[in-house]
Amino acid sequence: MVRPTLIVIPSMLIMGTCYSITQKVLLQQTSTGYNDVQHKFDKPFTQTLLMITAMMLVLIVHKYWDTTGKGPHPPTPWKTRFILAIPSSCDMITTTLNIFGLIYINVSIYQMLRSAYIIFTSILSIIFLKRHIHGYEWFGISMVVAALILVGYAGIYIPPIDGSSTPEEDHPVSQKILGALLVIAAQVFHASQVVLEEYLLNVKFQGTLGALEVTGNEGIMGFFILILIGFPFAFLCPGNDPSPMTKGSLENIWDTMLMVYHNPVLVGIFVIYIIFAGTYNVSAMLVLAFTSSMNEAITDAVRTLLVWVCMLISGAIGLPFGEPWNRYSWMELGGFILLVTGNFIYNGHLKIPFFKYTGQNSSQFHNPGETKEEDATVNISLIQDPKDYT
Repeated sequence: MVRPTLIVIPSMLIMGTCYSITQKVLLQQTSTGYNDVQHKFDKPFTQTLLMITAMMLVLIVHKYWDTTGKGPHPPTPWKTRFILAIPSSCDMITTTLNIFGLIYINVSIYQMLRSAYIIFTSILSIIFLKRHIHGYEWFGISMVVAALILVGYAGIYIPPIDGSSTPEEDHPVSQKILGALLVIAAQVFHASQVVLEEYLLNVKFQGTLGALEVTGNEGIMGFFILILIGFPFAFLCPGNDPSPMTKGSLENIWDTMLMVYHNPVLVGIFVIYIIFAGTYNVSAMLVLAFTSSMNEAITDAVRTLLVWVCMLISGAIGLPFGEPWNRYSWMELGGFILLVTGNFIYNGHLKIPFFKYTGQNSSQFHNPGETKEEDATVNISLIQDPKDYT
């Protein structure tokens, strides 16, 4: 019999890599939209909608994946769903800001800068969860900060793949700095989501919700929030999207639909995007259920490296979304090594002799349903539904 880890770890690695690359590929597509203006598909809110759709589809897995012999799971009460709208809003803002930042920076830089959430999660945990951060955790955080500075600086000066050798010939330095800052700002909301979910799941719901149920219902609430608030806000807010508004729109949904109509390839990318995002979400939960946080941390680090390698290969063969290798790439590599090391020290997976370790990492933030490293057993009930249902 094939061990589950031989399936779920490669699945998380491959699907996560494809998901990150697809985000950039979608931004590189061009089509004709409102007022017959041809432009790139710079649509962060639409990508957020695709991500939310993938989250909602996770509910299908939750409903019919039966390990108890009691049949399909009952629907989640709407009161619970409304409460989950709070972390769902954070998730939606995180994704939208991430994509806005990704417009201006390379995928590998974007992938590495997302590790900034560790910094903000620790700060929020001290303020709201009254947690004590150990010395080795602060040391790991300081390494992450140094790594982010290196990676961010390198990202500003790595030229595009179209042959230009100076940053002024593609996005200006100011826009690349803006992109990096947007991705880092997004991690504040990611950290808020992590802290909120930990409080809601462990205190409010006292472990009665599984990760699949949480993810799917956050997708449902995120859909309503995006349709009722997100898209109207994006339309009214001034921006670069062609629009009947005097100063344009941050994102015009009618322009989006026209672009899809004139370029059917976008539909195919949408479907691929949803498949990759949904499969990655489920795979990440399964890795934590079948193995441990150590395996998840290693897989995530390898995923970041694999994304970068794929981008370098794409650049070498001339694909427009690829990345070149130049002297600043060595700085990015150094930042990546420092980033991974800092992550492992922070999570207690890499121990430093002169620090005191007291067992469980006090600031270790587990995803809903994550098993502890010392109890890395097959615990499907945690990601599926820990409560007994009738």
